[in-house]
Amino acid sequence: MPDRKFLWIDTETTGLDSVKNDVIQMSGIIQINDKIEETFDIRCQPFDFSTITKEAYEKHKITEERLRLYQPPQEAYKEIMGIFGKYVNKYDKNDKFIPCGQNFDFDLRFMNQFFIKNGDKYFHSWTTHTGIDLMHLASILKAFGCIEAENLKLDTIAKLLGVSNEAHNALSDITATKQCVNKLVANFIVKGNGNGTNQNQ
Repeated sequence: MPDRKFLWIDTETTGLDSVKNDVIQMSGIIQINDKIEETFDIRCQPFDFSTITKEAYEKHKITEERLRLYQPPQEAYKEIMGIFGKYVNKYDKNDKFIPCGQNFDFDLRFMNQFFIKNGDKYFHSWTTHTGIDLMHLASILKAFGCIEAENLKLDTIAKLLGVSNEAHNALSDITATKQCVNKLVANFIVKGNGNGTNQNQ
């Protein structure tokens, strides 16, 4: 059986438009089977400081002065490529990361545009087309009455499951997301079927 390679990923951005706005923090956990291989937290300047929204500043609390101390996005691109390349052969269609996160479509759209702005149109050559989304998993469990949650925000789910989190910090968010998925799987999917596995939180 081939290795299962999971890319737990979260981003902080300068707005909600993946084309107009930019990634300023990309954080993740690389997990192969049940083992965490690497944790990364990459911060970079936006391509265009003029597109940073007021709402983004209020959300992640990162000032423009602090942003200007981060590395250029071109250097961040080289760093993330170096990390991905250690674990996946992007030219092998059978060797891909399974993307994991909270509403990870948002993060993958921004990562795709981050690569495009760096002259690389092939971000999706690193990942499978489907993955593990905490929001979707929690939505299913809520619909079946397994959990009671006011909404499907990460902070709400984390509080429900007793998982601590520093909101709007990408590394803290993705760590909490992974812990929430592990707890939901252990409590509602794996439990009772005799196939328990090491969730490696």
